[in-house]
Amino acid sequence: AQATECSHPGRNMMRAHARSLAACLLAGSACLLFSPTSPKTGAFAGAPLVASSPRALPTDIGNAREASAITRHSQGQQGRNVYGDRSRYGKPQIKAAKRMARWRSRKKYGSYTARQVPRRYPLYDILEEVYEKVPTYTIISEPDEPLEPAMKVPLTERYPWAGDLSKVNARKQRKEHGENEDRMEPLFAAWNGAGRPPKSRQEKWEKRMGWPSYNHPPWLNAPKVGEDVKVLPTMTWKKHREPEDWQKDTTQAKWLKWVEERKQLEKEIYEEVGFEHEVK
Repeated sequence: AQATECSHPGRNMMRAHARSLAACLLAGSACLLFSPTSPKTGAFAGAPLVASSPRALPTDIGNAREASAITRHSQGQQGRNVYGDRSRYGKPQIKAAKRMARWRSRKKYGSYTARQVPRRYPLYDILEEVYEKVPTYTIISEPDEPLEPAMKVPLTERYPWAGDLSKVNARKQRKEHGENEDRMEPLFAAWNGAGRPPKSRQEKWEKRMGWPSYNHPPWLNAPKVGEDVKVLPTMTWKKHREPEDWQKDTTQAKWLKWVEERKQLEKEIYEEVGFEHEVK
C-alpha cells in the first residue's frame, strides 16, 4: 500500500486541492448566509446600492423611490402638480404657456372688473343677421345650358364667353396651354373627366386625400352607366387628367350604343308596319 501511494504523488496533490476548494466555498456560503446585510451595500458582491437601483428601499439613502429613474421616467401623471419638493435630486420646471396659465392674475369674484362685460358694437348684430339670412353663394343669372370650355386649345381660346385674355402673363399662357400635360386641373371638374380620382395601380402608390370613392355612397359618387373612363394600371398621376378618346371606349359605352341602335331599329320596323311605337 505504501508503494502504491508513493508511486502516485500527483493524485494526492489533486485531492488536497479539491478539499481546500470545498472548504473555501463552504466558508463563503456560510458568511453570506449568516452575515447581516449592510444598508450601504447590496446583497451580492458588496456593490454600493445606488438610488436609481430598482432594489432600493425607501429607507436606503434618504428617499430612494422618489429619486429613482424608473419612478421619475414613468408615463403616469401622479406628479403633475408637484413642483419643488425634491430639491436634492432636481425638480421639474414649469415653462412657457403652462406658467402663464397656472400663475396668471385672476380677477376677484364679485369685484367691479369681474362684473364688466365686453362692449357690444352694432356691427355684431348686423353680422349675425347677415350670417342667418344672406347665403354664401348667390346665383344672379345662369344660362339655360352650361357653357363648357374648349379643351386642347390655347388659354386665350379656352373660354370664348370670358372676353379677351390676351393680357394674361405669357409664361402662364404657355403653362396652361391645352397641349401641356403640366397644366392645372379645373376647379370644378367632373369625377369621370379631368378631375377623376386616382384609380390605376401606380396612382394609388401614394395616399391622396379628398377624392370621392365609389363606395361612400355608391348611389351618389358612381358615374352613370357608360360614362366611366378606362384607366390602365401603369398610368402615372398628372395634374390634368382629361380622358382621351380611347379611354371613353369602354364595354359599358359599347353596350349602351348597341341598345340605342336596337331601339332605333325597332322604331323603324314599327313605322314600316304601321303600328305606333311605344317608348319603353
